[in-house]
Amino acid sequence: MKQYSNDILIEGIRKQDKNILRYVYVAYFPGIRDFILKTNGNEEDAKDIFQEAVIVLFRKTKDKKFVIQHSFANYLFVICKMMWFKHCENKVNENEKINIFLDENYINNDIQYEIELNKRYKLYQYHFNNLGDDCKKILKMFLDGVSFKDIARKLKYKSDNYVKKRKFLCKEMLIENIKNDPKY
Repeated sequence: MKQYSNDILIEGIRKQDKNILRYVYVAYFPGIRDFILKTNGNEEDAKDIFQEAVIVLFRKTKDKKFVIQHSFANYLFVICKMMWFKHCENKVNENEKINIFLDENYINNDIQYEIELNKRYKLYQYHFNNLGDDCKKILKMFLDGVSFKDIARKLKYKSDNYVKKRKFLCKEMLIENIKNDPKY
């Protein structure tokens, strides 16, 4: 199999190049899967962790100055390892917490931040998708920069004041649902 440099892999992930993403999966997923299977995980866990790690990498690559100082394989493995241990830590009770040693040469606060950001986004996405269709439409249009007046016109509401009130209520409901989620 062809080998790629860190820079080519980073650029490929940044551009969502299908060939590079396929290479990353073929070259690195088996090692991650083996690690997760050996630490009481299953195939589905491995797929989920690997996919989330690639999303973390994608977010990191948006910064044009992002560079991996060590091997790409090690960097990806450490992200997966951190995510897996956090996943396991969330599954066990307080008395059985896993103590982990993480190699500080490969991990920095940025990666931990990206992992946390990814977790929060998934929680937001879950609760957003569980809102009613009306709320989803209003919030999506608002986030896309559509004016209250245009939202009212497109959704055939009486006034933009009604849309403002509905947006406020939908947003409050979303926030409340997220706050009440045990994963929050």
